[in-house]
Amino acid sequence: MANYLFESLEEKIKKLTIRKSLLVFLSMAAFLSLFSVKILFAIDTRISGLVIDLSGKALKNVEIILIDNSRGLKYSTRTDKNGKFYKRGIIPSTYEISFNLKGFISVKETMFLQAGQTKEIDVRMKKNEVLRENDFEVGSNYFKESQYEEAIHYFKKAVDDFPNFAMAHYNLGLSFLRNGDIDEALISLKRTQEIKPELALTYFALGECYVQKNMLDEAIGNFNKAAFHDSNNPKLYYSIGVVYNKINKIDESIIAFEKARELDPNFSPNRYQLGLVYMKMGNYEEAILNLEKFLEIEPNAPEAKQVGVIIKEIKKIK
Repeated sequence: MANYLFESLEEKIKKLTIRKSLLVFLSMAAFLSLFSVKILFAIDTRISGLVIDLSGKALKNVEIILIDNSRGLKYSTRTDKNGKFYKRGIIPSTYEISFNLKGFISVKETMFLQAGQTKEIDVRMKKNEVLRENDFEVGSNYFKESQYEEAIHYFKKAVDDFPNFAMAHYNLGLSFLRNGDIDEALISLKRTQEIKPELALTYFALGECYVQKNMLDEAIGNFNKAAFHDSNNPKLYYSIGVVYNKINKIDESIIAFEKARELDPNFSPNRYQLGLVYMKMGNYEEAILNLEKFLEIEPNAPEAKQVGVIIKEIKKIK
């Protein structure tokens, strides 16, 4: 009898253990199932569409934000150069969706996204007329964000309203330059020169334009004019040195680089170029001095490793 009771108790323990294992297994299976469904829904749920202005022009770089505050969900994307956008991997829910672009009134709407759905959303955005009161400021903001086409649009409006506003013409020219339209840049910068001939920035930008067109004599002439109007700017002399070095006028380039060093001993690009030019001349002591100074100022620069190798090789030659 005692043996029978012992076996029954042992059997009960085994059954209890099996039940617990089964419950754990079923719980894990349910969790994995829900997790898999959630991922499946997220992968299959998408939004796509087009954003244009009221004239039908595609709007690029529009920020699209989807928020469900109740569940702590947030997604974002931007339109491409053709005004199109696409976002996948969205968990089904009801979202507040906003479309935002500087210079335009934001568009907001509430929308439920179903599992497995590809929701097409086309939006028209209206310009914010209030911002037109200061087109120069709006253009400047776009320029800071490297949105040069938008900057050009507003600077054009600024020069139309204020034809003798030198800085508007200058910023318009600089926007054309950064956008790769050198001929248009030259037109605007030359107009700036006519309005305000003492503005050093204009000559510097003109010099950049001529470097892009490989008209190096004109580039040097404008950099020198910039230095005449702003004689304490090391970047001007550095630019002059770079162009002289490019056309293999080594003595002139060293004079310019040394002037930049005198004005700012810690201007690292100048130290780097000066070291290379002295190395080209065979003046290894000055080359090492300037290259080591470059490493002291910019120890983590992308060129740092290469500069270290150059210094070692020069020391071997010495």
